[in-house]
Amino acid sequence: MAEHLGQHFADVPVTYLGVSPLERAQETMVPIAVRHGGVAVVTDERLIEAESRMQGQVKGPFSLGLAKPANWRFFLSRDGWGEGFQPMADRVTAAIADAGLAVGTGGHAVLVSHQSPIWAARRHAEGKFLLNVPFMRQCALASVTTFSVTPDGKVGFVSYEEDMTTK
Repeated sequence: MAEHLGQHFADVPVTYLGVSPLERAQETMVPIAVRHGGVAVVTDERLIEAESRMQGQVKGPFSLGLAKPANWRFFLSRDGWGEGFQPMADRVTAAIADAGLAVGTGGHAVLVSHQSPIWAARRHAEGKFLLNVPFMRQCALASVTTFSVTPDGKVGFVSYEEDMTTK
């Protein structure tokens, strides 16, 4: 999948590469960076996956972590299950805005992050309620969500694509 993303971005005039510090995101960035060898890859902590007290658990489309009684306390406590959607959306849209401002006119940024933060940023950019139910979000593995950034740093949602194998 990462190789297909590298091919997808091969002819795009990329002038900024940003990536989450997590291993899978770093591995996904490699084929993209190889095709844009003169562009340094910036590791950006703001692109990291959401912090969750249920990390490492398998979550099916209907479980949402509720199937395990040990998780119930996360849904009932004031602290919740982990990072809130608004702080997640804020940090990712800030990373997108900074990357967009860094590329200038005519350039493009490619950021590699994770499903939940990308979805939160998209919902935020669309002005929609920050609902993040895994089986309802439109953010497949190795998909491309495109954002725009205005000169004043406002982030907007542009498009979503998946199945990069056909590109």
